[in-house]
Amino acid sequence: MVAGMECQDMSSRGKNCAYAKRFARWLHSEEGIRVNVINTAVGGVTTSGMLPSLPLLLQSLETQPDLILIDFSVNDGQHFQSWKEGVTRRGQTTAPNMVVAAVTEEMILYLRNVTTAMLWMVEGDCHESSQHARLAHEMVANFHSIPFSSYHRAIQAYPGSCDTYLWGRTTHPNWMIHQMFAYMLAYAWTHYGTPRTTLSTPAALQRVAICTQPLFSWSAFDADPSTYQVLSGNWSVYEDRPGKPGLMSNLSNSIVEFRGVKFGDTPRLIISFLRGYEHLGKFTLSVPTHQNGRHVLTFDGLGDLEANPEHRSTQIYVVNMEIGRKEWEPRLGLLGAMGMRIPPFSEHTLHFTVQDRLPPHSKVKIVSILSC
Repeated sequence: MVAGMECQDMSSRGKNCAYAKRFARWLHSEEGIRVNVINTAVGGVTTSGMLPSLPLLLQSLETQPDLILIDFSVNDGQHFQSWKEGVTRRGQTTAPNMVVAAVTEEMILYLRNVTTAMLWMVEGDCHESSQHARLAHEMVANFHSIPFSSYHRAIQAYPGSCDTYLWGRTTHPNWMIHQMFAYMLAYAWTHYGTPRTTLSTPAALQRVAICTQPLFSWSAFDADPSTYQVLSGNWSVYEDRPGKPGLMSNLSNSIVEFRGVKFGDTPRLIISFLRGYEHLGKFTLSVPTHQNGRHVLTFDGLGDLEANPEHRSTQIYVVNMEIGRKEWEPRLGLLGAMGMRIPPFSEHTLHFTVQDRLPPHSKVKIVSILSC
C-alpha cells in the first residue's frame, strides 16, 4: 500500500499518490514543516523479510531521516515470518502472535540503535483476518512508547465496512483511502518515549537478529577476484553505469561459483541484484555441496509489468532467503521463506547460472551476497 499500488488521482500516481506524500503536504501546509519524502516501500514483504535489508537501506540514504514511518499493511498477518514458526493464513486466533512481536521489536531496537529518527508505526490493515498480527504490532509499539496509528481502530465504528467501503474492492486501496490515511496521521501527530528494557525474551530477539556481521560477505563495490570462480561463460565485475558495479553476464548458461559460504544458527542468504522492466534476464541459485542440491531457486530480473504497470523503474532488489527452512516453498521466496534445508553452522559452495536462451541484449547483474 505504501508504494501507492493502484493509487491514482488527477495529478499523481504510485508513490506520489500514496498517503505518506499526502501527509507530508499536510505537514507543510498546516504545520509549516517542509518535508522531503523518501519512499522505500517494497510490496509483498513481511517484517522478517525486511530485516536483513535494513542496514543496506539506511546506508543507501543520502541524508539521515528525521521521521521513519513503518507501515505493516497485510503481509505479517498472511505469511510466514520464519522457517521455524508461521502464522495461520486466515488468522484463526485473536491472540498476539509472538513471532510477529519478536521480529517487530528487533526492527525497532535496531533502528533506535543506528538512527536518532523519530519512529512512527502505522497499521494499515483493517481486515479481521490479520487481527493477531495487528495486536502484536500494537503491543510492541505500546511497550516502547512509539506512536501507533491503526486504521482498523479508526474505522471500528463501522463494522463490516472494511472491504466494501473503507478499503475498496481491489487488492490495493484507491486514492481516497490514501487521503483518509493522511487525515488519520494528521490527527495523530504526537511524540514518543524511550524504552528501558525489551518486551520479547532475549532468545526470541536472537532468533530474528539482524545480520550486522555476516559470516560471508561479497560486494561488487570491493570485489575480490579470489572470492569467486567463473566456471563457464563470461561472468565479470564491471560498471554498466558510472558508480554502479556488479557481477554481470550476458551469455546463456554462464556459471559462477562462490566457495566457503558459511551459515549460522538460522541459515539465511541475502542477495541483491538488478531488477527492472527491460533487457534483464533470469538466473538460478543452486548449492551443489548440499544433499538437496537438486533444489534450484530462480531469480527474475524483470518485474511484473502486467501486475504493476506504473513500476517502470530499474533498481537494486534485495531478497532475504531463509534457506534453512525445511519446507520447499519457492513461491514465498520474495517474502523471505525459501527453504533448501541448509543445516545450521554449515559451509557450502554456491552456483549462479544464467538462464538458458537469454533474450537478446539482456544480462543479469548481482550486486552483493551475504550469509548469516
